[in-house]
Formats: sequence, structure tokens, C-alpha cells
Amino acid sequence: TSQWPECCPVMNEALEGALTGQHSGHCEVRGNKEYWKNAPIVEYGQNKEYSIVGQHPYDPDHVILPEIMKDNGYTTGMFGKWAGGYEGSCSTPDKRGIDEYYGYICQFQAHLYYPNFLNRYSKALGDTGVVRVVMDENIQYPMYGPDYLKRPQYSADMIHQKALEWLDQQDGKQPFFGVLTYTLPHAELVQPEDSILNEYKAKFNPDKEFKGSEGSRYNAITHTHAQFAGMITRLDYYVGEVLKKLKEKGLDDNTIIFFFSDHGGCVPRGKGYLYESGLEVPLIAYFPPKWQHLAGEKASGKDYSLVNFTDLGPTVLSLAGVKPPKHMQGKALFGKYASDEKHEIQFALAANQLHHFMPVRAATDGRFKYIRSYIPYRQFALRNYYQWGMPSNKAWDKLVLGGHNTNPDWAQTFNAHPAEMLFDLEKDPGELHNLSDSPEYAEVLVKMRTALSDHIRATKDLGFFIPTSRENVVLYDKVRKEKYPLNELYNLVELAGTAHAGDAPVFEKALSSQYPEMRYWASVGLAQLGAKGELKTCPAPLLALLKDADPYIACEAAYAAAYLGETAKGIERLNNPAKEADRKIGYSLLECLSLDTAMQPAIRVHLADLKDKAETLPRKANEDAGLMARGILVNLGEMDIKNLHGPESYKAGLKLNHGRRPMVPLPN
Repeated sequence: TSQWPECCPVMNEALEGALTGQHSGHCEVRGNKEYWKNAPIVEYGQNKEYSIVGQHPYDPDHVILPEIMKDNGYTTGMFGKWAGGYEGSCSTPDKRGIDEYYGYICQFQAHLYYPNFLNRYSKALGDTGVVRVVMDENIQYPMYGPDYLKRPQYSADMIHQKALEWLDQQDGKQPFFGVLTYTLPHAELVQPEDSILNEYKAKFNPDKEFKGSEGSRYNAITHTHAQFAGMITRLDYYVGEVLKKLKEKGLDDNTIIFFFSDHGGCVPRGKGYLYESGLEVPLIAYFPPKWQHLAGEKASGKDYSLVNFTDLGPTVLSLAGVKPPKHMQGKALFGKYASDEKHEIQFALAANQLHHFMPVRAATDGRFKYIRSYIPYRQFALRNYYQWGMPSNKAWDKLVLGGHNTNPDWAQTFNAHPAEMLFDLEKDPGELHNLSDSPEYAEVLVKMRTALSDHIRATKDLGFFIPTSRENVVLYDKVRKEKYPLNELYNLVELAGTAHAGDAPVFEKALSSQYPEMRYWASVGLAQLGAKGELKTCPAPLLALLKDADPYIACEAAYAAAYLGETAKGIERLNNPAKEADRKIGYSLLECLSLDTAMQPAIRVHLADLKDKAETLPRKANEDAGLMARGILVNLGEMDIKNLHGPESYKAGLKLNHGRRPMVPLPN
């Protein structure tokens, strides 16, 4: 085991770090950018589906681990989530060194455990690309509603069986490299009604309910703890069967195994956040006796040194006797090319909370933890609606916003926060007591700040580019070809979050930059000065940016204007987008403003419109504008948090989980 192997607290970027060996800020993937929302609809039986599914592709110029293993004589297989590119993109398993693949190309599709289809690429079967395998038995029944319970094809079992079949084909003559990205446990927290689940239903009685979110394919359930515990036990069975298969084939003595999760749990301040609750995951490395010499002194027991998912790629190559390529930024931990250089400080990245653009970085030396928020007025409680579907988040929300909270620690996430936070993890494992202003820890603060600043520049962190700059381009290529002034951008970004009144001229000059990012971060700097009360008047060039063609720049400028004497104009722009498709960008900032009680009267001018949008716009999926409008109404005290997703979502989802059909046969 090791401390804090996570490089990013969401699945796509964490897996990308492991497969590319590169830090998330340098990689192409940012969060779970979906490519299915505007795709034409196809039908499977009576079920409507998207004709293209998947997320943003890996940079095709970033050679990933399976490609290198394949080039060095390994047969390769991957079973489970892919999340490295949408169907038909430049980055699908068939194009990235995978010989056999079975699972979900799209992480969103993986939310449904009884799906309409899975994806496959099989070199052995003659596939020329990724294909869909229709679940013929499932599509006889609707994907929502009571008859969904009749669907018999459980994806987790099917993916696991395909992985076992692939292992069964290995004969020891050719080395193999397998990646099993199993989907358990995960919402929708649904599984067959068998002995595993029933055992935990008896233990957790009475149990809790989860209201779910049909738009996110998270179905409501009535036994949350039993379902979660059952999924973990089911995964234990799967792991045991993989080990049993290796032994049965006589491959166990020659197979090195890494076991790890992708991010922290879906708890408050968990997945998506850079607190320990979002970053700590299990990491176990198993070396069979004949290969334990490759691990040296670390062949058994626990190791608390600093490692990172970016180290997995170089480590696997080193164990295979392959020299890690220079573009991999991680370090080989074991094997022929093991690095003698230890990580003195480890780094992590968070890019966005779905529709909220809010770059945050973190660093730790094992004792101290440094979190740098580059837009400090972005409260961490801005809602990502898959988490705010959980009862714990809603209760927390109601406690704080309802005025019932008596513990200031619980309110931290709902308030603006310092640009820099420093925690002593030994004395304060909950990361509640910020030491960044303490003279006693000034030297530690400078050390961590400098290390992170150097790391951003050394890895060419592109996470400060606004989302529109990533559209229809490979950003890394664009930046390289245009010789983008990255250091100038980094200087502006770092200044924006810690700005003081004397820095205003720097930001005002950058407002007219030819580079969108410079204009954006100049607006952030002025907004920070306005929010802190260190600047009172709105510069004319900032007000002009309310009409900028880029909606991210226009909305950030509007937010700044709201604190710089142009409150009505700023809020008007946030509530009324130039294009309807950009409404969620303005609503994100309006949600941020609505947590400031001083701004609420000005927002209430638009109350009738917000109430109308909350009822008439889509409100099922995470980024639906109607759902975001409802969140703003919650902040204004106009809606109870329990009604955030609407009663219809709860009632429809709850029906899905009564009397689930048993699985036959039961596990051994």
C-alpha cells in the first residue's frame, strides 16, 4: 500500500494518468466531457439510445501503456470502462494497442448496470473496429419503469466472464498485459437479488434510501448500504476468480498484479475534491515469489512513500524490461529501470465540478497538505448533481443554508475560501484547520507553494485553459504550434487568486489580450479584488467584456462587474445568455453569487424567470439548465433541497428497485 496514489479525483483523468504516465494537467482529458448529447437517436426495442457515446479522446500523440506493451510482444486485453474516447474517435481500444476489449466505451453508459448494449473490439473475432453488442434479452424490456426489473443481463457479470475467457486463452507462450477496469461499486447501486445481496439486506435492516437521478441513469434504491456492501463483496468474488483462473492456467507464478481504485468515495468533499477523502484509494502490488527480487526491499508489507498513478505506466514497462519513454512524467518504482529518485512531494489536480470551471491543485510531502484554489470565490459547495442526489449532501446543504448549523467547520465548503490552504495531516486528518496564515508554518507554506508552481511549469499544465479553447482541437498541439506564452499565463493565474489592489493595472492590461485565457484570468483577478472589497469601480474594458464572444469570458466578467458597482448589469448578463446553449455557464456563476447573501436581493429581481426556467427547462441530467436553476432557487431559500431533482425523478426511480429479479445461477 502507499499514501495518496491518486493524481486526479475523477475516473477518466485518473485512468489517463495511469495509462499515459503523464500528470493530468498535461493530458488532453478534462473531466467527463460527453459526446453523446447531440447525437442522433437510435432505438433498441422500445428504448431510445444515442448513436454515438463516449467521452473526450486521449491525445493521439500521447502513446499509452497498452500500445507500448503490444509493441514489445505482449498480447493485450481490457475489460470494463474505457473512457478514453468516444465511438469512432481517434482514441478507441482498437486504435490504442488493445487486442481484446469488452465493456463500456462510455462512462455515462456504465451508470446503467442492465444496459441496452455493451462495446466490443475483438481481434480474434475479426472486428475491424469497436462494435456494439446489443443485449437482446435486456431490450425486450424498457430501461426505465417497473418492467426494467425483468432485464436479466447484468453487465458486471458479463464483463467479468469475458475477462476470464480472455485469461483462459493465455497459454504462457506469449506474455500478456490485462487491464480490468471493473465497474463495481458504483451508482446506480443495483445488482441481482441473490445470496450476496440478501445477506446484507438482513444485516442492514432498516436501511437507507437513495432517490436517484433518472437523467444520470442513477436509479433510486431502497437498500443503499446493502447494495454497496454487496457490490464490494461481488467484486471480491471477481478478484478471487481471476486469481483462481491464473492458478488453474499455471500463470500465477509469472503474473504481477496491481489492484487500485479510481478516486475517493461519493461522500461530502469526496469524489472530485482534492481533500484526502477524494484522493485516498487502495493501491496493492502483488509479486509472486520468483519475481519478488524486482520489488527489492518492498516485496512485502506496507510502504508509505509517495507514489502516484502516473508512476504505474513507467513501473509496468520497467518490470517488462522496457525503458519508459521520455514523455512519461511518472517514475518507475520497480524493475530494471526503477528510479533511485524518490518523490519528495506529490501532486494532484482537479479541473471542474461538471459544469463549474474551477481549477484546483494540491501537493503533499506526506505530512503537510497544500491546496491551491485559483478562483477562491468559487465555493466548493457548487453542486455537482450526482453528489447532491445523495441524502448526506442534501442534509448538509439544508443544515447550513437553512440556518440550523452551529459548527463553523461544516460551513466552510459553502463559503469563499483562501487561495492557499495548508493542513497538517498528522494533527488534522480532516483538513479543517488552515495553517496558511500561521507564522509558525510560513517556511512550509513557501516550500509547498514553490514546489507546486515549479511542477505546473515543468509539466506544462494546460488545465487553466477555458473549456472553449479545447473545442475541435488537440490543445497540446495547438499550444505547441502557436508557441503560446505559457509562463505569462501561469504568472497571471497565480496572481489572480492572491490579488491585492496594487495588482489591478496588471489585470486591466490583460483584459485586451489577444489570448482568451488572458482575458478570462484578468477578469478572475478583478473579481477577486471586488469580492474582497479592495476595488470598488468597474474598469470600462471589463464592462465591455460582458459582450465577449466567448461565454466563459463574458460570464466571468459579469461576475466581476457584480462586485464592482455594476451589480444589475452583471447579474442580468448571467441570467440572460447570448445563446441558449450557454445558459449553464451563466447559471454556474449565478449559483456562486447566490450563496452570498449580499447578492441575493439583486438576484431576486429575476426570481420569476428563474422559477419559470426551473420548471420548463430540462432538469434530469447533471448539466441540465433547469436543474441548475433549481439549485439557485435552493440557495435563495425559494425551494427545499429535497425537491432539487423533482418528485417525479424519485418516484420513477423508486419503482425500479422493488422485487428485482433473482440471478441464476447464484455465485459459488
